[in-house]
Amino acid sequence: ACPDCCVCIENSLVNMQQMTFSGVCPHNCSKFRSNPFAKSGSIARVCNDCGCDIQDHRREAVAEKDVLKALESNEKVPSLIRGTQKNGLYQGGWQAAMNAAHLVDSN
Repeated sequence: ACPDCCVCIENSLVNMQQMTFSGVCPHNCSKFRSNPFAKSGSIARVCNDCGCDIQDHRREAVAEKDVLKALESNEKVPSLIRGTQKNGLYQGGWQAAMNAAHLVDSN
């Protein structure tokens, strides 16, 4: 992203808005650090320093590249965009929509 380009800044904001951050991580990390070797699966969403999920961190602690990595890490599990687990708006593809276990847990 180039700092002076309006398109890049706008795209960055959109990417960050695709995920909700609760800030409930008890370790209060100043920076979320994902595993550089994890490209898929739930481990790609976990902080190397504290072991908490990316969405448990504060928004200020998470970089855009980590949000994109987490969103792309597991196509079967949708990402919570707004709200709570039981009453939220989720983003995901058709595999996430067909995930019966998630639908039951979120209902």
